[in-house]
Amino acid sequence: MKRIFFILIVSILGAIGFYFLWEINHPPVVKAWDLVLEESVLVYEHKKNATNDYADIVLSLLPDSIPKDILNANEFLVSIHVTGKEDLGAILYLAGSPEVEKKISSALKSIPSSKERNFEGYRITEVANPGQKILSAVIIDHVFVISQTSFLIEDVIRLAKAREKQNFIKDNKTLFQFSSMDPGGGNAYLNLSRISKFSMLFLTGQDSNPILDRFAKSGVVEMKWEKQALLLSGFAVDSMATGLSILSLFNQQRPVPLTLHRITSNRTGLLVHYGISDFNAWTEDRLAFCKAAHMQVADSITNLERDHGFDAKAFYRALGDEMGICKDGIFAQEMFIVKLRNPSVVLNQLKKLRRERRADALAFETYSHYQINMLDVPSLPVAMFWPLNERKMNYYLVADNYLIFSEDLDDMKSFVRDMEAESTWGKSTEWNQFLSTSSETNLGIIFDALNWWPSLRNRLNLKWRSIGDSTRFLDLSRGSFQFSRLEKHYYFNGVLRFNPKHLRTPLAPKEKYREISVPQTITSPLTVVRNHNTGSYELLTQDEGNNLLLFSAGLKSIFSVALDGKIKSEIHQIDYYQNRKLQYLFATGRSIYLIDRLGNPVKGFPLRISAKDQIHFLTLIDYDNSKNYRFLVSDTRGTITAYDREGKLLPGWKVIELNKELWVAPRAVRARGKDYIVAITQEATLNVFNRRGEPVKGFPVNLPWKPGGDWVFEKLGNQEVITMVSEDGVMAQIDLKGNTISSNNLVKSLAVSTFALVPSPEGSSYVISRIDQNKLTVLNSRGEVIFESENPGAYEQYLSYFTLGRGRLLFAFTDPQQEFTYFFDEKGTPVFSQPLENREKPSILVEKSGDIYFFGVSKNKIRSYHPK
Repeated sequence: MKRIFFILIVSILGAIGFYFLWEINHPPVVKAWDLVLEESVLVYEHKKNATNDYADIVLSLLPDSIPKDILNANEFLVSIHVTGKEDLGAILYLAGSPEVEKKISSALKSIPSSKERNFEGYRITEVANPGQKILSAVIIDHVFVISQTSFLIEDVIRLAKAREKQNFIKDNKTLFQFSSMDPGGGNAYLNLSRISKFSMLFLTGQDSNPILDRFAKSGVVEMKWEKQALLLSGFAVDSMATGLSILSLFNQQRPVPLTLHRITSNRTGLLVHYGISDFNAWTEDRLAFCKAAHMQVADSITNLERDHGFDAKAFYRALGDEMGICKDGIFAQEMFIVKLRNPSVVLNQLKKLRRERRADALAFETYSHYQINMLDVPSLPVAMFWPLNERKMNYYLVADNYLIFSEDLDDMKSFVRDMEAESTWGKSTEWNQFLSTSSETNLGIIFDALNWWPSLRNRLNLKWRSIGDSTRFLDLSRGSFQFSRLEKHYYFNGVLRFNPKHLRTPLAPKEKYREISVPQTITSPLTVVRNHNTGSYELLTQDEGNNLLLFSAGLKSIFSVALDGKIKSEIHQIDYYQNRKLQYLFATGRSIYLIDRLGNPVKGFPLRISAKDQIHFLTLIDYDNSKNYRFLVSDTRGTITAYDREGKLLPGWKVIELNKELWVAPRAVRARGKDYIVAITQEATLNVFNRRGEPVKGFPVNLPWKPGGDWVFEKLGNQEVITMVSEDGVMAQIDLKGNTISSNNLVKSLAVSTFALVPSPEGSSYVISRIDQNKLTVLNSRGEVIFESENPGAYEQYLSYFTLGRGRLLFAFTDPQQEFTYFFDEKGTPVFSQPLENREKPSILVEKSGDIYFFGVSKNKIRSYHPK
């Protein structure tokens, strides 16, 4: 018995010893995937037989010192990491190709700047390329690892030596069960739980986004090129270690078809679409999600039911199977849209939320046959739909079978206007073709790149904004990403369509310019003024520290003067002492300044204006060019007061109380020997007064539309008239008796074209701008096209117009969102090869020689451009 036991013990010990000897002599084969760090945001797996398009993408990530036959490696991975506040790092992994490994090692060691160092038993080769980051490379068990971030290489070595390898593939086991990916393309594996942190790399703000914070666990995507489109398909995993994900809200939902595009405005930048087939199940899942996120929506709903008699269950039962958020493009805020099954039930429930109002306070406004209602409980959409909607809403309306919430009244009106004009994605041939490939979905993100980029650009930090500008937002035209519930996980498909006109075209070289930097950001346009001593021109502006700055035309600083606030008015140059010496007149919110060209205040100035409201406009009046100046001061409530040149109330002046904010600064006009003052309010009321401030008979005139741009006073036949253009293209002339002399509709290129009247700086002539999604158009005073140009993608552009003499005209379209100005001559030919960086109203200077200089403002810099 003892002998048998002894033999058994010896056999066991022998087996253990044999196992350890085998382990020592046959270590496990280390693959590239084993060394991919757990915190990787994205891992791209390149296949050896991938298309040339993928080869171009991969090679663009590699330093020049790496031989390009790196793509012949049997196993090739690229992992992306967040390495700093605004920085990304990449690691390249190569395995299974000794000849490639040997060739790259030799190439790196042959570089004179290469050196080696030891780190925890591994030899790291480092190469310092001039002007670039140091390239680090190490071989770990026949896996060649390369990065331009040295601490990432060290992290990979630590992972290789760890007993428990917490790597990307272990953290995302479920993801690697999807083995149906096409081996002919490239696969991208995404760590979706880190997408919120990843997005903050690009953005300026630190606002929490519940959609991104808890979106999903991970995903795998296959990519294919097809003509001008990148096609994406794959799967997403919704479970998260920290709790429920956004995708888990749809675990009991079938995908539904998209119909919201039928009413989505063509001027929308982004549509986020949700498909919900069973609202009862979704409501239960949402309450569980909110509880896990410590969001007390249940209490909010209880309060609604208790305080207003609101029936949440009846409200939910009346809803359809779609919700969506429209934002960006022309919209200042968000629109939240819900499809309805029973509109009357929804409206009845919403009426319960109305509070009592005064007799003159309306609960709704009728606009274009739709009733826009005030939402007296703005938190309702948050209580009922968070986290799919996180914004309070102030207005709502029902259009067809859709309930539309809006934060902003003007946004709601723009949305309605586009629906009425059938300027929607659903009526667009291009959009219908693009969306025809869309499948039924639970969560979709669809964007129009031209409309979305300006808003997105404003949210990017300076580094990534510059990258986006230089690549034209990758020349994207439109795109969509969709997630659809499929058994236990989510099927993903996406399309990124590129503009065929611009695809992979090189950028034109930048224009040459002269530049000066100032300590603080410039906050006002440049005003060209004249030096009365030399006759030369100079530039006035203001910075965010409220300093008035004067520069020579050659951008040399002359003076800096501290003011008590931001300049509110135009800067006028006047001869106050009537001695041919000029001073600068302007107003801040509380004072009227008069400063000489040395930066000194004129005696008696600044004039302090004691009023309840701040100054909005300062109008300079010199009726007969006698230099007997009058100052017309308008405040933010539409109160207009006249002062003499010494700042005293003008005798006989009757203070005008409009109680409405003015549209533009009031102006004085002269007709048949009489002087008039014209003032137009934001509510489109035209007022005309005599020189004592008394209303002229026939006024005020309530205009039936909102004016666009400015107004001019001109002769029409033998009559003097005020000429205006409405935003939607009505051109009207009104005489000084309040009679409408003419009213004509200008030709639209699209139903949603917007118009503005633009006078030249001296007011001797004017043109009309017409802006739509595709074109920038300039019309003459008869409404005839002077020229058209392609719209680079912004509705907020405004036109400046200059007359240069000898029949020469100059036009400048400024995009304040992208901070660009596009200059054209009278034939529509661009003056420069690309737009100039500028975010304020542009300024030009015409020398006696006929040479033209263009001035632009970009943050704390002033630039002077001179075309060849």
